[in-house]
Amino acid sequence: MSRVRIRFSKHGAMKYLGHLDLLRFFQKAIKRANIPVAMSHGFSPHQLLSFAMPLSVGLTSEGEYFDMELDENKEPDITSDEIMKRLSNAMVEGIGIISVKPLSKDEKNVMASVSEASYIIYYKNHPKWEGIAQPKALVSHFEGLSELIWEKETKKGIRFLDLKKEVTEFSFGYFCDSFFSEHPYFDNTGEFLTGEGDPYFSVRLSAGSNNNIRPEAFFEELLYSYTNERFTIVTEGNGTGDLAIHRVGLYF
Repeated sequence: MSRVRIRFSKHGAMKYLGHLDLLRFFQKAIKRANIPVAMSHGFSPHQLLSFAMPLSVGLTSEGEYFDMELDENKEPDITSDEIMKRLSNAMVEGIGIISVKPLSKDEKNVMASVSEASYIIYYKNHPKWEGIAQPKALVSHFEGLSELIWEKETKKGIRFLDLKKEVTEFSFGYFCDSFFSEHPYFDNTGEFLTGEGDPYFSVRLSAGSNNNIRPEAFFEELLYSYTNERFTIVTEGNGTGDLAIHRVGLYF
């Protein structure tokens, strides 16, 4: 076993940790856990880690991943269960190790493998939305669209993407006890407190190096096409937006 793929959650106060700080956190945690991680060569060696699709600050997730190369000369017989045990003991509140999976030598790294991502989008303050964008009506509106054009700014200029082709699933549901049991890392606290019966949307869309669609961009364009009004999305945890986002998973 020379490489492993680690799935982890990011929630609570740790949702405010940026990607570079998260990287430094795991570098220190791996060292504390005495994991036989492989190191790069050269004047400034570093741990061989590869993270998938950094999450925006303020968003929570139960579907974060990174690959780690192991130094087989240090502990050739170490198992995935042992790595998970050691890493879990080195975590802090807000970061949870969900799984550790061995990778074959011919599998692409996690950054190059991502093709889709799924999210839960929910109202920060549901009464504000009554009569404006009710779940069933908004899903029906999306299903009836022939196209949903998004002007995406890139380094090379503006690209026009049809979001209708980039979304493979868009549905709605209502929070209940079974939802919170299935999603134990969902951040049901503080300003985003939800209760049984409050609605949420599930969306699965293109991600990765080709057409990476931000869920907030999709939802903003969808709401605009439905209400002709622009809404803001909470991504920095500053409490000024109308919606919040939770990543459920990545697909390879």
